Parts: sequence; C-alpha cells; structure tokens
Amino acid sequence: MIEPPKLDEKTLADAIADAWVLDVTGLTFLPVGLEGWTYRVDTVTGDSYFLKLRKEASDAAALEVPRALVKQGIDRVVAPIAADTGELNFPVAGHWLLLYPYIASSNLWDTGLTEPQWIEYGRLMAAIHAAAPPPDTAMPVEKFATTAPDSLRAMADVAPSVPDLADLWAARGTRLLHLADETEHLAAAAADIGADLVLCHTDIHLGNLLADRTGRLNIIDWDAPILAPKERDLMFPFSSAFSDAPPDPRHKHLFRTGYGPLDLDPTLMAYYQTERTIDDIAQFLAAVADPAVGAATRANALHWLQVAVGERT
Repeated sequence: MIEPPKLDEKTLADAIADAWVLDVTGLTFLPVGLEGWTYRVDTVTGDSYFLKLRKEASDAAALEVPRALVKQGIDRVVAPIAADTGELNFPVAGHWLLLYPYIASSNLWDTGLTEPQWIEYGRLMAAIHAAAPPPDTAMPVEKFATTAPDSLRAMADVAPSVPDLADLWAARGTRLLHLADETEHLAAAAADIGADLVLCHTDIHLGNLLADRTGRLNIIDWDAPILAPKERDLMFPFSSAFSDAPPDPRHKHLFRTGYGPLDLDPTLMAYYQTERTIDDIAQFLAAVADPAVGAATRANALHWLQVAVGERT
C-alpha cells in the first residue's frame, strides 16, 4: 500500500514492544507493495526491522515455509521473527503484525541484476524447488483453478462507467476478455500435463529480491507458497513482463547456469504468464474503480494498470 493505514503509530509501536520486547524509537512508513502496509522499525539498540501490517492473519504455509527453508540451509530466505510468545502473527486493533529482519537495498525491480546475481538467482530458485516443505504444515497444491478470468469479466460492466478506465476499456477490453478465455483454455491444458510438483514461492520476481550490502540476494514476501510445477516460479526470470529491467538472452543463460539442467514446458509457461497478467489487470481495474480507495492509491493502481496492459497484452 502506498498510503498509511488508519492506525496510529503509537499503537503499532506499543504492540511491537509488547510482542517482540523491543524498545522502539521510530517507525517509518514504506509506501511499497500492493497488499498490506509496511514500516521500518528502529530501536534503541540501533537495530532495524521490517514490519508488515495485514488485515488478515497469514496462513501457516506463508509463515512456516520460509522458516523451514532457512533450517534447510537456504539462508537467503527472509523469514518472520517469532514474538516473545513464539507466535509469528501478532494481533493488534483488528490487524495482524509480522516482523522481519530489515535489509537495506535498492529496488532491483528498477535496476535489474548483475551477472553474478543472475547466477545466484538461478541457484536460489533451484534450491527452493529441491527443498522439502515443512512436514507438519498443510500446503496448498496447484489445481489450475484460476479465478482471474471471472474477476476480469466482472469489470466489463464497471470499467466503461469509470472516467479513468473508459478509454482504456474501449481500446483494450475486447483483447482482455479474449485473454480471459485463453487463460481458461490454457488452465485445462496445463491440468492434463501431470507435471511434477515442487515448492514454489509464486511471486519471485525482481521486486521480491533484495541485495544486501555485499550484493548477495535475499528473497522476501513469502505470502502464498504452493506445491506446483516449477514453471510457476520460472515464468519470472524468463519473461520481460515482470520488471522494469527485463532479462536479455545473456541473463537467461546465466540464470540457467545457476539453476542447472532445465526443460520448460511451453504450455505451463504460457498459462502462468497469461494467468498472472489477467489477475494483475483485474486487481488494478478493481482498485481504480473502488470509490473507497485514496487518490494516491488509485493513481498508483492506474499507473500499473497502464503498464500491464501496454507491456503484457
């Protein structure tokens, strides 16, 4: 979210102090991400943390998968820090808090990766795909049961009456609805493949990679891990649509160098890339059309909608 929540910072600071036994000296709202709110938390010891504030509690897989990966030696995964009670989700004023280590980093979505980082990206993803899910955690499993096409179709009756959307829908609405149909056809074809399932992050684009001061990559935002074909994650390094610094053939070669032998199924890749496009566009359309969102949030959603429509369709 790019606008702060309607929750005062003292309430947040007191909750952090109670839950994680930290002496908080400052909270800095970070206008990043599309789900929930984020803050940098500064403490009297000089240590900083990353706070995520959500309207709903994260499910067990989102909490336990990154911790399990760290235990398996994948230390570039950023996992939530347990509160003093051992809980990972902490409730406050109708919201839920999660606390993480803070990594000072530039935005790799904008800048892209160096050549060594492309190799490391491949190695990290291969390690995740080879890892075991936490044994006592119920894991979502890919069913190819996407709701994105229906979400997009629901906007067909709304978008033409929204001033910020009317022209865009007139120009591209037919194409978008065609993509919704195509997504359903691809989903049916993908379900028939019977691909092996691996542990997937599901949103491992460059915006969810942070480089620390040494240049090493760290993987954040484990909000929706799933057991799925490897292509669920691999659509990101092999697509030009999910970064302002898209990969060129050299980058893809370097990624493969890190990942190891890799055979990508074209149907699965097409499904995941098309489904993600439709899902993003449907969410951006809904945000622009929502009269309850703030002006800054609406403008941000409109920007990313225009980018998605222009670059991916």
